[in-house]
Amino acid sequence: PGVMETFSRLSVYFGERSRIGGGPSVETLLSLLADRGVENAVLLRAGEGFGPRHGLQTSSLLSLSEDLPLVLVAVGDKGPIATSAVETRELLDEGLITVEQTLRSDGGPGDAASDGGRYGRMTIWLARGARIGGRPAYEQLALSFREGGADAGIALLGIDGLAAGRRRRASFFSANREVPLLFSVVGPEYALQRAWHYAARFVPGAFAEISEAGARPGGSRATTGDLSQPSMRRVVVYGGGLPPGGGVDRQQLLVRLLRRSGALGATAFQGVYGFARGQAPHGESFRTLRRRVPVLTEVVDLPEGCARWLALAEESEGPGQVAVTQQVDEVSRPDGRA
Repeated sequence: PGVMETFSRLSVYFGERSRIGGGPSVETLLSLLADRGVENAVLLRAGEGFGPRHGLQTSSLLSLSEDLPLVLVAVGDKGPIATSAVETRELLDEGLITVEQTLRSDGGPGDAASDGGRYGRMTIWLARGARIGGRPAYEQLALSFREGGADAGIALLGIDGLAAGRRRRASFFSANREVPLLFSVVGPEYALQRAWHYAARFVPGAFAEISEAGARPGGSRATTGDLSQPSMRRVVVYGGGLPPGGGVDRQQLLVRLLRRSGALGATAFQGVYGFARGQAPHGESFRTLRRRVPVLTEVVDLPEGCARWLALAEESEGPGQVAVTQQVDEVSRPDGRA
């Protein structure tokens, strides 16, 4: 049987211009995580987003934004993550901090493999340079999970982070093989566990975390779980980019709809490779000026807000789009509000 350990996941949303003690916030936050014994963290730069105190920031404008959203994600034991969350809230001037529980899998069958009724979200942590059969590992993962029954998946390149407790920062003049990369995928839990059990043997040192996600029972599209529960929720939308043949950029459309409709914030990440329902895995191409790769968009809100944002996601639905909701155990802002 697989080893399934309880983990905590910390996500810190802030901007590129954020400073702590005169230096970039990310430097202080990564040092804090390492000092508290957190061994795995990744810094992601979003392609587009906005927050309560920030207007729309996007990398698609001709004058590129100098304050794109950043998200620092860390996983580990509950104690170090909880301590890091409290100290992060005290250090940052603005942003959003979330903590949630997840399960760490080493690639064994796991308990979920026999449960065909649950829907899940899995995040695989590996290095950018990991390869399977001579090709980037994330490309083979996309193929394996799609063939195994997953609904959507996306590879997100980290630009900084911690791997086994060691700092791994991307550099323009380096291959960045040790910098962390996340492969996020959603689908029936048994399908995710089965695909990961097969693929894990080919990427030594990689691990996965899995958590339950809301899905419409019997529906063709994964959407909402029980939004009547009082806890905060996260809406995650897989899809976006330009549809084949051109047209409206679904990522931009959804983010702008969210902002106009009163959402407090949204963050959209451009992937380098992935797939969505009904689409073959594909990646970015240098033959086009704009990317047609999958995009992952996140919103954190109260249940009633999440119901509105899910409706907007369906309104702007692109080819193969999949939307899910997840419970968030703790949400706080640096000003102390929860």
